[in-house]
Amino acid sequence: MRAYFNIGMSIVLLMCLFSCTTERKATNWMITHPEVLSSICAAEYPVKTEYIKGEEITRIDTTIISEYSIPCPEIKPGVDKVYVKCPPSKTIIKEIIRIDTIIKENTAKVSSLGYQLSKQIKLAEEEEHKRKKLQTILLIAIALIIVETFFLVSRR
Repeated sequence: MRAYFNIGMSIVLLMCLFSCTTERKATNWMITHPEVLSSICAAEYPVKTEYIKGEEITRIDTTIISEYSIPCPEIKPGVDKVYVKCPPSKTIIKEIIRIDTIIKENTAKVSSLGYQLSKQIKLAEEEEHKRKKLQTILLIAIALIIVETFFLVSRR
């Protein structure tokens, strides 16, 4: 019975040792299975799309054609052609332009930058704590020097 227990424990121990996943193993697996990784990333960090409606700009262009003459139909053969001057022609072109904007936000990048920001804030807080601690030590040292100087001067 004890032999079975030892064999069973050995198997469990070996499974625990060989089932450990290192960062290198995980990275290699992600490189060899990009479709799985991309689907996980797409589910975790979907692209955020925002539609911004633009302003309408109306542009009116007027074209006036003047000094335009057309020939009259011939009434009698052999008579010189008569040209009639037309009144000015006005053409109005109305054009409405609107430029819309679509913003696609990379939420994976935003999340990554958020993690980096929180890491930097934590480092800044640690540095601030160290600075305050050093400042306190320096203030105590200055106070001790002043007290010691006071006692030395008062003894004389």
